[in-house]
Amino acid sequence: MKRFLLLPTALIAIGFASCEPSDDRPIVNEGMELKMDKQAVCLDDITTLTLTLGDSVVSPSRIKYEISPPVGSINEQGQYIAPGDLPSNTEVTITARPDFVIGSTSQSILVENARLDEYITTIEAWRDVKYSSYNVIKEKTTDGYVMLKENDEEFQIFKFNNEGQVAWVTSFGEGYPYSISVRNDQIYVAGIQDNLTKVFKLDGDGNQIWEHQTLVARVQALTVNDNGEAYLFLYKGQTESNHLVKLDNHGNEIENTILEKNIHQAKFNHENDLLIKYRSGNQHMVSKTDLNLNIIWEVPYIENYSPSIIELYPNNDMLIGISNNSGRSFSLKKISNDGNLIFEGEYQLSEEDQFGNHPLLWISDITVLENGEVLIAGNESRRPVAALADNTGHLKWIWKSENILTGHQSTGWTVFPIETGYMYLATYPRITENNIVFMDMKSILMRADGTLNPCAQANS
Repeated sequence: MKRFLLLPTALIAIGFASCEPSDDRPIVNEGMELKMDKQAVCLDDITTLTLTLGDSVVSPSRIKYEISPPVGSINEQGQYIAPGDLPSNTEVTITARPDFVIGSTSQSILVENARLDEYITTIEAWRDVKYSSYNVIKEKTTDGYVMLKENDEEFQIFKFNNEGQVAWVTSFGEGYPYSISVRNDQIYVAGIQDNLTKVFKLDGDGNQIWEHQTLVARVQALTVNDNGEAYLFLYKGQTESNHLVKLDNHGNEIENTILEKNIHQAKFNHENDLLIKYRSGNQHMVSKTDLNLNIIWEVPYIENYSPSIIELYPNNDMLIGISNNSGRSFSLKKISNDGNLIFEGEYQLSEEDQFGNHPLLWISDITVLENGEVLIAGNESRRPVAALADNTGHLKWIWKSENILTGHQSTGWTVFPIETGYMYLATYPRITENNIVFMDMKSILMRADGTLNPCAQANS
């Protein structure tokens, strides 16, 4: 026989009340925000989560996180770590709940089924470059681009193939490379080495054919015509004199002439005419000459000093890229083969700020494509940027890096076409444990429309 214990009704009510949880935490429905330093991550990538409540930042130790779907993990430092494998791209929602209030906030992030090094790669030979001791000087070949690595400790030339991979590297030892020219798939390099001015001729695979030594002087420009004759333009500081040294196809000196003009850049076009850039008083000039430097036409293109670059179109028209003196815009001027202006334009890549100013802008390189469009590489307020202009000078797209670092500048150097789109080269600072700054050159794969994969963009 079952027996029941009867208790007073009041005692039963007290007993139930004592079992209910007591929670006197305040309820928060507003003012809570979860931020991420990236909106997309690759496999094994990391993004830092920051939870703010009003003007305060909540410590990760006071937060309970939920991940839906359960892809990846969050460590004690409040960093989301993407998984090492994933069947497909997945959008993940992360919810953060502080333990001292009742309330939560969520944010989504795209986890890509791809690894970052498929898009952004550190070029090993360009690692640990001293801060601000480098440059990129490039020329097109039939199956890619060759580039000089300028660094106080190394004198090298790189070949990038049409897939954007480093095909070969040729080293010359210590020295200072200054100029490069490609003609009929033969590569010519000029620089200073062992206190001598040297010119090297290489075949298409980077093998040295000959070397020529000449007077010690600053290399201004090197260009080669269809006959294989190299024109080496030099400036000698001791005598303040300008020189042209001509070499034949075998590296023998056939002429050494003192010039009136200080020629800063020179290129032979497909008709074997010589295009030169120089300064005459306050005017900066471009000129077309014959093989003996007799002027066919000359055109002034700017009055004040501004860094500029000339490039040639397949039809022998000329493009001048100018970083304007204001430091907040750049200009393009297209000159026809007979010296007439085809178009000119001035460009900013961002809107004005609240004070009516544009960001600082510097153009480092221009590349004319086979279809007449122009790739532009440079920097806007410490971030690498790129743009594509059509053959009438109108910008089709603009790309900007996500990387903005205070105190140490990331630098965009050049962009060139590859089979899948474009390859962008930029140096990024890397700070050691001893607070020493080195620069690493990274190659960034861009799509044909000037965009990056989301996780690559977030890491750019």
